[in-house]
Amino acid sequence: MKDWKNVWILAEVNHGKLSPTAYELLNAGRKLADDLGEKLCAVLLGSGVKALAQDLFEHGADVAYVCDAEPLAQYVDDVYAKTLAAMIAQYKPNKFLLPATNLGRSLSAKTAIFAGTGLTADATEVVIHKEDGQMHATRPTFGGNLMATITCARTRPEMCSLRPMAYAKAARVSGRTGEVIAFPF
Repeated sequence: MKDWKNVWILAEVNHGKLSPTAYELLNAGRKLADDLGEKLCAVLLGSGVKALAQDLFEHGADVAYVCDAEPLAQYVDDVYAKTLAAMIAQYKPNKFLLPATNLGRSLSAKTAIFAGTGLTADATEVVIHKEDGQMHATRPTFGGNLMATITCARTRPEMCSLRPMAYAKAARVSGRTGEVIAFPF
């Protein structure tokens, strides 16, 4: 497990703009990354999305993994999920947060399958357990009457889709920069 490091978030793009969930995930991810002493990384998929990396840096990302290619111009579950799984195999993120939007729910499930890992879907809170560094994801269950905390002890990355508006948006720091890593399609 020591080879798996850094916290990733998926920065969903809609009509050429970052979805508000990207800023929420950056806020949640920053806390996880700081608790682990790791970098916060954002993942951008699409066509013409590379320029959006600067906005992600200004909202807390340290690194942006960008797969900017014409075949990603239109969202297709399997294409996006296989691209994410290839990125996971190459870069080995420790934790991976995705939005629990319509797109994110489908994409997170398929990506977890292709990557051979577990997924906590539709969580409202994520924290790092201090003793073992595992992510504890809490989600409602039994019609919202109980809250369940789920871990993924045996596989990496630990993946979780977070409900929109579960976290506030990350604050902006104008001029903050980071590293862009291009991933070929």
